[in-house]
Amino acid sequence: MSEILQSLNDAKAARVRLEDTLLGLSRRLKSVEEASSRQPVPSAPRLSKTAAAAAADEVPGGETGAASKMTRARFRGLLTKMMRSSLDGTATLDEQAAFWKAARTGTVLGDLIGSLEDQIEQTPRDTDLRMELADSYVAKLLTVASGPERGVWGAKAETQWRANLEIDPNHWDSQYSLAFNHSMYPEFLNKTDESVRGFENALAIQRREPTVEPRHAKTYLGLARMYKRQGKIDKALDLMREASAMFPTDKAVGASLQSLQANKKNNK
Repeated sequence: MSEILQSLNDAKAARVRLEDTLLGLSRRLKSVEEASSRQPVPSAPRLSKTAAAAAADEVPGGETGAASKMTRARFRGLLTKMMRSSLDGTATLDEQAAFWKAARTGTVLGDLIGSLEDQIEQTPRDTDLRMELADSYVAKLLTVASGPERGVWGAKAETQWRANLEIDPNHWDSQYSLAFNHSMYPEFLNKTDESVRGFENALAIQRREPTVEPRHAKTYLGLARMYKRQGKIDKALDLMREASAMFPTDKAVGASLQSLQANKKNNK
């Protein structure tokens, strides 16, 4: 009986973990949809008859010929901007609305997943394709109802990130994505330390790069958040002071530093 109860508890904990891992992305999607619904409808641009016909055919599902290729190309162009945690916020509201409509109402996402899986079978060491496939899996899980199916797609994405790190231990995007994923777990599931190690690895990778990229600020933000969760305020402060010097115009970095300074002052 005790073994049965333990199995039930393990299954329950696994489901809670999967749901909470996706909570941040689900909230972001909901806020995007609400914001989009409040936006004024822009005036439609004048189109030639040929362009108008192509735009009408661009609705996902049942596409043929050139319109199909254009739709998939546009969708793939938005996929990374929408799904890559390190690029969060780079897509406009109009782009986000168009992306989710396509993902939910047509076949373009499923077709893309199948195509990428086939390509990876032929070129298994293509890290760019694996990142795109992981992005596609994350997009897919946000189009299905809460439940076990979301966990399946989440696990598929994590498999691609880990595969990339086996191919290239310095693959920053995969390392960051794993760390961010683990940072979304609730504290009682004990993923904080794993997230910290992941962010620290991502930070070590980017420190070896010859140039500083704006997206690298997110590593500092994520790691500082995890240090704070561990109660390491001084360590988080030192980290964000470094980030502030490197990204002086980044508003999120500035806000994080101010918050940590206030926290430190109030706890004296």
